Amino acid sequence: MSRRAVIVDDMDPSIHYIGNSWKVDQGSLDKIGNFGPPFRSTLHGTDSSASLSLQFSGTSIKVYGSNNIRNDSGTLDPKWECFIDQQSIGASDPFQFAENNWQFCKSRQLQDGLHTLTINVTIAKKQTFWLDRIEYIPSATMSVEHSDILIENNDPGLRYGQGWRSFNNTNMTQKKGALLEFQFTGVSTSWYSWTIHEYPGNATSGSYRIDGSSPQKFNINGHREGVTTTFYNQKLFETPTLPMGSHKLSVTYDGNRKTSPLTLDYLIVQNGTAPPSNNAGSHETISAKKSNLGAIVGGAIAATCFVCLIFVVIIFLRQRRRHHGDNTSLLQVKSFLNLSGGQSSYGAWPTANADDRYQMSSDYDFTSSRNPPTVSLDNFTNGSSFENIRESWKAEHAIDKTST
Repeated sequence: MSRRAVIVDDMDPSIHYIGNSWKVDQGSLDKIGNFGPPFRSTLHGTDSSASLSLQFSGTSIKVYGSNNIRNDSGTLDPKWECFIDQQSIGASDPFQFAENNWQFCKSRQLQDGLHTLTINVTIAKKQTFWLDRIEYIPSATMSVEHSDILIENNDPGLRYGQGWRSFNNTNMTQKKGALLEFQFTGVSTSWYSWTIHEYPGNATSGSYRIDGSSPQKFNINGHREGVTTTFYNQKLFETPTLPMGSHKLSVTYDGNRKTSPLTLDYLIVQNGTAPPSNNAGSHETISAKKSNLGAIVGGAIAATCFVCLIFVVIIFLRQRRRHHGDNTSLLQVKSFLNLSGGQSSYGAWPTANADDRYQMSSDYDFTSSRNPPTVSLDNFTNGSSFENIRESWKAEHAIDKTST
């Protein structure tokens, strides 16, 4: 059963930075590329060969950073390699443009338990390596209280109202008044979206409520006319700090089909918990139980009617024999009951395979790889334009949300 991913920021003390060359950046790379700013606008960087490590208990892991590759006649700088328990899991392909929120490496389907992630960085010409965050799926027995929890747009805990629909790997709406509700445990939550260039770019707004309080407005800025690039990882709002506990988030869209849509890529819950991903599947379970109950009740009624019919036939035959001296045997009743080959149509009880109709898959993905197109080394020399690369990749892959 999948669980929600835990996010480990680069500033988290559980990450062990090895070497004296590591430095912290606060916000200077926020505006590069179209994949949004780094998580919390912080990065750890080194312009000399170094390494880092993280111990975690879980079943999969992904590493994200800010990609800014230098290419000198085919020699790329920096280079990195990721290891799990001293076994290499490689690194992502290089990309010729600077981008935040770039996936550096990943490992899926690890044996559940304690593992050590190590990243070795090799730098030849002072081109900085930037680490943003690490995401992993925690062990089922691991406590993740006081962690940052990733809530993907397909999480069953999200309750979408009328007007919401899927778009690539997000959910979106252009229906005025469309509602989304989410029950979470933590101290705050933040909403991340896309600004989609294929849809109207006129600015609009939305509002959110926490636990039924007064609505708080947030802006949906849209995009300029003629923009041909979608922008990802755009934070629309972050709630104020709340008392630790269970809270209900309600979000309403104020725009329409002529304004920029409201999209949901993911939420991040601070100081949250990561229960099993089917924690909001109770509606489907209840529906299935109701369907089974209907089948049982319907069958009981049919059986009762069938028994009553038998008594009516018996009484009728007895009365006929009494008044007309008919020697008709009660075997006629048996013949009547066998007219349809041994089973009366009244005995066909309604069945409902509710488990098949209402069963919800638990194979959800709760982490995502929000990378631009992966590009081979040839892309550094063949003059491919960013737009051609991006559009080609988008047609093939959209935004990858494959399971970690």
